[in-house]
Order: sequence, then structure tokens, then C-alpha cells
Amino acid sequence: MGTLLQVLIPVLELHLYTDAGVAEYAGNRFNDLTLNEESFPGLTPTVAQLNTKLIAYNLALGKTEHGTPSETEAKNKARTALERTLTQMADNCAEIADGNVELYLKSGFSLKTKGAPHTTVLSPSAFTFTDGPTAGSLYITFKGVKYKQGYEVRISQAGSNPDTWTTVMFVSSGRKRILVSDLSSGVRYYCCVRTLGTGKIVSGWSNTASRVVQ
Repeated sequence: MGTLLQVLIPVLELHLYTDAGVAEYAGNRFNDLTLNEESFPGLTPTVAQLNTKLIAYNLALGKTEHGTPSETEAKNKARTALERTLTQMADNCAEIADGNVELYLKSGFSLKTKGAPHTTVLSPSAFTFTDGPTAGSLYITFKGVKYKQGYEVRISQAGSNPDTWTTVMFVSSGRKRILVSDLSSGVRYYCCVRTLGTGKIVSGWSNTASRVVQ
């Protein structure tokens, strides 16, 4: 059986946890991610940063049993910071897993499995076309979107209808910077990208960028 791939939507629902429950949840995620650290290279925030937030939260929580209003406020701020770190880590684990459910679940974070599938996806934004490292090459960069399976990049020497352009490549959802090589120096190229959702769902094309190849 092949690897199970799907759009990964993390579910934490930390607002449902008690203060002690959040600390326990964060501790379990710290253990899971420490055990499976090699499965999530470049994870941001890091496991060490999670541990720092967890220690700070536990210290603040310990002062609230017979604490002052200011100590309770400090605990609430520490909880918010811890929850933000956990949410960012879950999102980045989903990004790294890139549709691989089995890999994502090694993080210990939960996954949305119910509800209607997303029937639309947004176009990538902040799309740019810049000089590559060598003659005849260009970098394509863009800001990714949610609920995607990947992206389709098209390039042409004629800046008209992208639907008629040559497809350069299909790229995984984790890639936001792509090197295109073997282009003709001194020629202006036009490029755009669109998002691939589940099934046959696709976004509209991004804005078109153009550049003369060095």
C-alpha cells in the first residue's frame, strides 16, 4: 500500500484544556517531537523553544495557587505564548509532512478528519521572478496558501494566456522557492503559478511576473 496523502489540517483546540491540561499536552508534544526529531528537520519553532515556553508557563502556573491578580495575568500571558508556539509547530509539522499522514502523526498533533472537503483554494501571492545563481537561470518565489496539495508553475516567452503556456513543473506544497535553469540569456520570460487542491480543484493563476534572463 502506498503512502496515505491528504490535505493536512492541524487540530489543537487548546481552549478546551484546563491550565494543567495545557501543560500536560505541551509536555506530551515535547516528548513526541524529541523522539521523532529527525522526522521534522528545520522545525520552527524548535523543540528547545517549546521547552522554554513550557518551563516559563509551569513556573507562572505554580504561582497562581495562592497568587495575586498580577500573577494570574502573568500565567495567562505565558499560556497564550505556549499555545501560540504549539499552534505554529503543528502548522510547520503539517508543512514538512507535505500530505504524508503517517509522518505528520509522529508529531503527536491531531488532524482534522471530518467535515466537508475544501472546494476552493486560493492563488499563491507575493509571486516574484528574480535572477538565478548562474546565466540562463531564474528563481521563482511565492507565498503559499492553505489546503493545497502542491503548485503548478508555467513559463513562456509570450505574456498572454497562461493556459497555453508550457508547464515547467509540478512542485510539492513545501516548496516556495524554485530554480528554473536552461533558459535563453537575453530573452524575457513570463511566469505564473497556481495552487492544486484535492481532486481536480485548482486556483486561478497568480499575477504574472516577467524578467529578462541574464
